[in-house]
Amino acid sequence: MWFLFGIITILSFAIGVIIRNLQANWKGNHDRVDENQFSYKIVKNKYGIIGVMIGVEAPKSFNFRLKEEKWYDSIFTNIGLSVETQVGEDNFDKMVYIVSDDSVFLDFLKNSEHTRQSLLKLFNVIAYPVKRIKEVRCSNKKLWIYYKTHGDLEDKDIKSLAKIAVPILDSIKNDLNDIRSNQTTPVKRDPFIFKASALLAVSSGLFVSGVIHFYRLNWENTPFLVYFSDPLPLTLAISSSILLFLLILTVVLLGRSSRTHLVFIELILIGGIGLAANSYSVLRDVNMEYDTSNEITFPKRVISKHISRSKNSTSYYIKVVDWLDQTKTKSITIDQSMYNDLYSGSQIEISQKEGYLGYKWITNIDKI
Repeated sequence: MWFLFGIITILSFAIGVIIRNLQANWKGNHDRVDENQFSYKIVKNKYGIIGVMIGVEAPKSFNFRLKEEKWYDSIFTNIGLSVETQVGEDNFDKMVYIVSDDSVFLDFLKNSEHTRQSLLKLFNVIAYPVKRIKEVRCSNKKLWIYYKTHGDLEDKDIKSLAKIAVPILDSIKNDLNDIRSNQTTPVKRDPFIFKASALLAVSSGLFVSGVIHFYRLNWENTPFLVYFSDPLPLTLAISSSILLFLLILTVVLLGRSSRTHLVFIELILIGGIGLAANSYSVLRDVNMEYDTSNEITFPKRVISKHISRSKNSTSYYIKVVDWLDQTKTKSITIDQSMYNDLYSGSQIEISQKEGYLGYKWITNIDKI
């Protein structure tokens, strides 16, 4: 059942991510600076404000992303895994990484010194409250800049950033309007948009499914594996093999495009974690679901019990002599109601099975 749930989760989330990536956009508050209209959205996480996006309307026939060039971009382009178009201007080529394979946009950028200088102005604005420029993005009829910022943002901070960014964004938008092409869509001009979105969607789907399984396994007290580490070798082998397949598929689908190494990095860091969590969960579930071995019971006496509290949860433990190694003790997680019924010296019965894959597991713990 959980295996089917995982497949459905991966597919559903992947489809959602593909749609979100292809129709990248956002809704925010509307305002104006001087005579220029703009929209903005404050970006938050659970710790507070992390940034702000400021954008203007743009032609629908463009989809590109520009970001600050990092050391890893240089490494992957130098080894030939990814290819970034160089515009022929040293300052721009060193500072900005172009995530686009749209020949119309790339030719325009090479030939438009005005646009390049406008973009450099945006990337050079690093003053409080700005920590760094995450990206300049054009998609779905909007052109925007995403500032990573320090702490809280006040209205005056947003106004101050908008006074700098909005006129420049409007200038770039006007340049794009002069050369826009209505004959084809960005996805047709840049075939790697959809392919990269699909691969990133699989990566995100694997991660979300893995997180769900992780919390599921930690939420359940029984059943559980006697030795948590038993499935790890096979987990590593399976997840590594699938990850290698996805990386090879990335090279086949994207070739030496501007996005190849960015997809590589996310597959390894995000998809790899999801693959490991999913593989472990599937092995655990198969080991239990298909186990036809006889149940063995071990009567044990509770040595002690204790509670462990964290910010978001409370766990209840009892300590008993390890039923597989009498020279050791073992702590077992139980639910609160059983914890309240037990005390030091209480008798319990631990039921164990051998496991379909040979991973011993506990089916139940009962008070005698």
